[in-house]
Amino acid sequence: MSRRFQLYVILLLWVTKAFAEPVSTATHAVTLEQESERFLIAFDISSKMRSRLKATTNFVHDLIESGFYGRAQAGDTIGVWTFNDLLYTGEFPLRVWSTNTAAFIARDVCEFLRKRRFVGVTRFNVLIEGINLVVKRSKSITIIILTDGKTKFLGTPFDEEINGAFTNLASVAEKAKEPIVIVLRAYHGQLIGGSVARASQRIVFPAYPVRPEAKQTITSQTNIVQARTVPTCKNDLIPLPTPKAEPIQAESPAGNVVVYPGASLTAGAPQILSNTGQTGEKALIIASPTTRSSAPAPPMLEKPEVHALSVQTVMTTQVFTPETAATKISLTNEVKQPWSEVSGSESDVNKFANELHASDRERFSTKRIILSSSTLGESNLTSQPLLVAVPEPPWMSLTRTLIIIGLVLSGVGLVLVGTAFWYMRFARRRESIIT
Repeated sequence: MSRRFQLYVILLLWVTKAFAEPVSTATHAVTLEQESERFLIAFDISSKMRSRLKATTNFVHDLIESGFYGRAQAGDTIGVWTFNDLLYTGEFPLRVWSTNTAAFIARDVCEFLRKRRFVGVTRFNVLIEGINLVVKRSKSITIIILTDGKTKFLGTPFDEEINGAFTNLASVAEKAKEPIVIVLRAYHGQLIGGSVARASQRIVFPAYPVRPEAKQTITSQTNIVQARTVPTCKNDLIPLPTPKAEPIQAESPAGNVVVYPGASLTAGAPQILSNTGQTGEKALIIASPTTRSSAPAPPMLEKPEVHALSVQTVMTTQVFTPETAATKISLTNEVKQPWSEVSGSESDVNKFANELHASDRERFSTKRIILSSSTLGESNLTSQPLLVAVPEPPWMSLTRTLIIIGLVLSGVGLVLVGTAFWYMRFARRRESIIT
């Protein structure tokens, strides 16, 4: 009987392991068949952000639950980092967004943030080094940074514009006890645009480049800063025809030119031209001196000595106007094909698989790390499987729990039965010896 009891115990342990191990993890290495968008939210947890915790949690809850204002699709992934003078990764598990899980993810992120210790000072260099590593290994990614705007921003092509926005927004955000939100978007390993706004404003998400049918070669570099109103409904972007670019001529400006649509531009020193009363969006353009193109099509430029300014009217459907327009920053780098930036339904924009590779997960596995430039190596991940988080059905967790509880109770019952049997046998033997 003792041998049979041992077999029961061994069988029980084997069954428990067989049921518990395979379903204990919800992350598997698979090859992506359908490309998905990735969102990364980085929270500043320095001591100065403690007073803005309530506004921060309210903002991020609405952001995630609304699917990033209608831009997230089922299967998109959400990662969460925190930083002060150090970068903290791996503390919040990667989550897969869907309409069914949005509310739960928003709740969990807010609870996670409330449990953080707000200490230290803000250092963007440790954050940007980590972001650069992720960007190099991602086809497309949207990065959202929440901070107080009191520290100088460094490490991106948009530092000057972002720091200028900090100067204008920091004092108002401090009085309102709300964070400043920075949105950066990267495409094929390069940052292509971004926006800066207070949490109470609606956030502008720069559009990903869309490949037109024409095949030409354009070499240009344009810095565009746009302030615009955006709808606040979830599906706020509606496909519209791409408007024609209208180049602006500046004879010999002595520096940067700031132009509002609806105003006339005169040659001379830098100037700010007021709006002529047109309703709708306002685009603030900051760029270097340009020359007018005679053809409506994009000009053919051969390594120009100066930067070419391309002005594009952005059209959206207005639902209602937020309090103040956000500031959008967009950068078009040198490309080999005629890419254009449009405002339309993001279902028309290619979605790219951009989850961290296994090597990145190992590199970021520690909870407290400081990244150095030596860690930013190049890696080709196109032929390797990517890591994605596979959502677990709600019933799976309950079923697994019930199975484990049942197996544990069965094991306890077997132990009790075996103990009782052994005691009775021992008692009978002792009685027979006494008699």
